Amino acid sequence: MDIELLYKKVKGTLTDEEEQRFWSWMEENSGHRRYFESFERYQHAGERYSLTKEIQEVSRKRFLDEVQSRSQRRRFRRYAISFGRIAAIVVLVGLIAHRLFLMDSPVSPTPQEIAMVSVEEEIVEDQPVEQPEYSVTLIGGDGENIPYERLEEWSRSNGMQLNKTGGLLSYAPGSEGSLASGVEQYNELVVGKGAEFSIMLSDGTQVWLNADSRLRYPVAFGKDGVRRVYLQGEAYFDVSADGNHPFIVTAAGTDVTVYGTEFNIHARSEDYVRTTLVKGAVSVSVAGDTSQTCLAPGQTAQVNPQDGSVTLNEEPIELYVGWKQGKYYFEEIPLKDLFAELSLWYDVEVVFTDESLEHECFSGCLSRHSSLDKILRVLQETTYITPTRRGHSLLIGRGSHDE
Repeated sequence: MDIELLYKKVKGTLTDEEEQRFWSWMEENSGHRRYFESFERYQHAGERYSLTKEIQEVSRKRFLDEVQSRSQRRRFRRYAISFGRIAAIVVLVGLIAHRLFLMDSPVSPTPQEIAMVSVEEEIVEDQPVEQPEYSVTLIGGDGENIPYERLEEWSRSNGMQLNKTGGLLSYAPGSEGSLASGVEQYNELVVGKGAEFSIMLSDGTQVWLNADSRLRYPVAFGKDGVRRVYLQGEAYFDVSADGNHPFIVTAAGTDVTVYGTEFNIHARSEDYVRTTLVKGAVSVSVAGDTSQTCLAPGQTAQVNPQDGSVTLNEEPIELYVGWKQGKYYFEEIPLKDLFAELSLWYDVEVVFTDESLEHECFSGCLSRHSSLDKILRVLQETTYITPTRRGHSLLIGRGSHDE
């Protein structure tokens, strides 16, 4: 099936002849129907991820209740800071070193120094972060590196039906031809720093890769057995349900078994793999272990591949999946970890000239669509840091904060 026909079907512009071709293809097998349903859902998605109304309400209420209960214990002061096009919601939190500024934000129960501020976003013009045009590379089964601009040409020469449009790379169901030899052929998608990208696999599963991440997957899944992919970094999955072919994501020594669902996996550390379930059902386990831990929607599991331990929590899931909606949600995160995250998205090398700042904490919401300079202005106004840009490096030092 020519994927252009699928686009035209979604837009309602098929001719009578194309309409007949489309429905003939749909009726060939259930896999084609599942693929188109996923494709159509992607095209019509109004938000980068979808939460059930119940999970949204419970998660947000838990976050805001915590903000209010902690803020009552301290006097407060409010800073209104212009942020981006989106109307305001959230609170940026902390306690400034050697000074106490109380606002509508959570306060760390530890004696760590925290930067605290309440931010109200106003509806103002704000330019999105400019992403590198070609920060995506595909590694073919023979190890060849194919840059983004050559993908369609390369796929045709290799007998694949692979199409790219905007931030989506799509394997049409016709890619099953790659199984003619009886051996699954693997590709690997590599997304560089400062970018995010999405891919639709041949079964209709959609994967959104965050910056500095890579996914290894079959060009077409075999008709028998499991559908297995391999992740390094971070990705959000919307898996096409197929009860006869389980879907497994292997990441840093951890297996996430999927039963048709939406979830996020964070696998940037050797010490843990974090899985957050948005809806549906998944189970997690150390790779090769038959013991599995099942998650309910709204839960997050942290697996330690070294000792096999699994920790479950029900923290607000925005903390872990907000990146896909264009926002960073932080709750008492050390500045070292915060800047590690920002360095991937803005593609800078961060150096703390005062190492004691690494352990100070920050909580709140930052827009991924704001420029790095705007993010740094917010942090500078609400903490004791003084950032200095030097080419590709970002130096974080201790400054002063006047009342």
